[in-house]
Amino acid sequence: MVGELKGHSDTVYALKFSRDGEILASGIFFQGSMDNTVKLWDAVKAFEDLETDDFTTATGHINLPESSQDLLLGTYMTKSTPVIHLHFTRRNLLLAAGAYSSQ
Repeated sequence: MVGELKGHSDTVYALKFSRDGEILASGIFFQGSMDNTVKLWDAVKAFEDLETDDFTTATGHINLPESSQDLLLGTYMTKSTPVIHLHFTRRNLLLAAGAYSSQ
């Protein structure tokens, strides 16, 4: 593990960087989870100091800020749909796909 962004309540199965590399989108795929969200993270802020020696630990892990909330740009609810796939279009619009459930 290189670094950890804390925000979802379960395992993240969908990650995608925006085309310009400035935003990281994350979503979870877990039916029945209380999360059902897509979160947008500030990738530039998270990795801007990657080249400095004091940014990595002896194990090679990245020391992200204490609170991942500092990197969270937004949270978007998907009602009750788990996220299967994330995609940024050429115009940098985020598309999220999930499995439909009639429940």
